[in-house]
Amino acid sequence: MSKIENIIFRAWEEKNPKLLESILAKDFKWHEDSYSPAFTDVSKLISQWQNDIKEHEDVQINSAEILKDENITVTHWRAKFSKNSKKVEVDGVFIITENKDGKLKEFKQWTQAR
Repeated sequence: MSKIENIIFRAWEEKNPKLLESILAKDFKWHEDSYSPAFTDVSKLISQWQNDIKEHEDVQINSAEILKDENITVTHWRAKFSKNSKKVEVDGVFIITENKDGKLKEFKQWTQAR
């Protein structure tokens, strides 16, 4: 697992989205899903994350890199957690593009929740 992936998952598990600041390039684009405009402002991304994960409890994430080349990583992941006492399972794929300094330049994600 890459440093960027590790921090993304830690931010979720630890409910600490401010960890994301350390991996983002200055000109980053974060597509949380394929339907919404990309986040390009760190404070808005962190605020959205704080709102999204505040009720997640007992987060368990498994992941596997599908593809890794010089600056692109494709990862399949699965998460289980409780939200308002209900069990939730999410299956997802994300693509991370890094800049030459190893910072996250672009994040694209697709998910399916059950």
